[in-house]
Amino acid sequence: MARLVVIGTCCTRDPLVDCGHKTVAFSTLVVWTTLMTKPIPFDESLLEGSNHSPFIQRSIREQFEKTWFDRITAFEFDWIILDLMSERRSLVEVGDSYLFENWTLLQTPRIADMIKDLPRVTPRGPLPLDHWLELAGPAIEKFRECVPPEKVIVNRVLPGIGIRQPDGSIKPNPLQEEYDYNAAHMPAIYDAFCERLPGCHQIRIPRSQMVADPNHKWGKGPFHYEDAFEHNVRSQVQAIIAKNTVSA
Repeated sequence: MARLVVIGTCCTRDPLVDCGHKTVAFSTLVVWTTLMTKPIPFDESLLEGSNHSPFIQRSIREQFEKTWFDRITAFEFDWIILDLMSERRSLVEVGDSYLFENWTLLQTPRIADMIKDLPRVTPRGPLPLDHWLELAGPAIEKFRECVPPEKVIVNRVLPGIGIRQPDGSIKPNPLQEEYDYNAAHMPAIYDAFCERLPGCHQIRIPRSQMVADPNHKWGKGPFHYEDAFEHNVRSQVQAIIAKNTVSA
């Protein structure tokens, strides 16, 4: 049984819940363009008026204090499995640092009020590739120093094509135009990320399999994908781990 650290969204976490390996840590809402920017003062009072779980509260705190590397590298693991889905988000300029516009902040009243009038780097994400590399490059370099790239599996997941209906058809998501825009621009970011981690492994799944399942065991959501997608992720992860365990 391998020890896994999962970094990213439910698109990567969901398939690995019952994969036969142990997830020792899970971090969500990780955006590489913000990880190495300056810490932003955080006070617990910013969470007032919200009803977030301790897990989400920690995620919010890490977004401000930029302490993610300190926590994630404290775990003993065999593999890190990650996706870059959160790179689709717009960046918010907070002084000379950045947050990224995500639901945890927008559903935290005091933080939502704090950032509502702050400038966005671009109207929507992801950033243009050159600007993305400028901001994300230092974080990727630090990651490479902490983690052997050959122990990294990149799940190249994208925003999906819609929601499965009872008659078998696929209905576009309410934000489908935005998701299609994100999906058109994110492959270049995955390419650039993986080029800077030579030796990392990649999971490639057709976007046609990225369909939201309204009856998913973890609840209805645009990124809880169907069994076909999850089976494909598990199969590729198992194959990568088995191949590299045998040859190790």
